[in-house]
Amino acid sequence: MRITSLLLAASLVLSSARLAAAQPPTMLTVSGSPPPMTISAVVAGNQPTAVTDATTTYFVRVKKASGTGSISARLNANMPVGTSLSLTLTPSAGATSLGPVSLSTVGQAVVTGIQKENGSTLGITYVFSATPAAGVVPIQSRTVTLTLVAVP
Repeated sequence: MRITSLLLAASLVLSSARLAAAQPPTMLTVSGSPPPMTISAVVAGNQPTAVTDATTTYFVRVKKASGTGSISARLNANMPVGTSLSLTLTPSAGATSLGPVSLSTVGQAVVTGIQKENGSTLGITYVFSATPAAGVVPIQSRTVTLTLVAVP
């Protein structure tokens, strides 16, 4: 019995209004979107088996002499009732990952304390889970937006 399937697309927003124009670029990129995530393993009397995907990566560069950066994440639409999507970003050296963070349409910090970073490619882990209350949900997609904010 297929409980539900989720297609993810990653998008990015770079918020650098406080960066001086003369500084080298600050950037955040994602390697792509994970494959469709389908929960299909359901044993009577148990919770459906969550699906984990760690095939995508992100690249972050923060070129600042001082201050820190953070990354937040949000969905373009809420998850169906009885389902959730969480995200964990591997932090760069000196930064802190707050994951796994259950995503919603409200931006939430997922990595904080990014110091001057010359550029690192790091892992993204998604976990898609459902409760029996979700029932059979038609295939849907969600877009995860990551935002890099440079803090003075």
